[in-house]
Amino acid sequence: MTRNCLRQIAFVLTAAAIMSGCTGAEARKSSFIARGEQYMASHDWQKARLEFRNALQIDPKDQKVQLLAAQAAERAGEYDEAAGRYRALLEQDRGNVAARTALGRLYAGGGLAAEAIKLAEEGLSARPDDAGLLAVRGVARAMRGDQMGAQQDA
Repeated sequence: MTRNCLRQIAFVLTAAAIMSGCTGAEARKSSFIARGEQYMASHDWQKARLEFRNALQIDPKDQKVQLLAAQAAERAGEYDEAAGRYRALLEQDRGNVAARTALGRLYAGGGLAAEAIKLAEEGLSARPDDAGLLAVRGVARAMRGDQMGAQQDA
């Protein structure tokens, strides 16, 4: 075989290895997500949390998986982790209403009414009729003694 032929064979083998590695990573990620969703459906929050964390190791910027990981962590009682994941989602996308509502709910549940109100109001400026954000703000207002404001949000 000539050197040129050997180079072509080496190139083809390298390209095939790279392409199969990408496909393998995507397949593993999909598998982790599918298992995580199965665990969520069966209420095994800890195992779901781990599966989603594994998927995020492959693709840390996947917002869908980040939200699923945050929800699993929250349901598992890992509130600090859940809050961190919701905050990371909001850093990627300030308009993520699901993350904003969930983080506001965590803040209100943790007694951080002012932070919950701020989060809700930032979201309500773009979506003034969002029921989840209004609920968060209403609960936080009630915590601060603003019964009139809480009733308006309700």
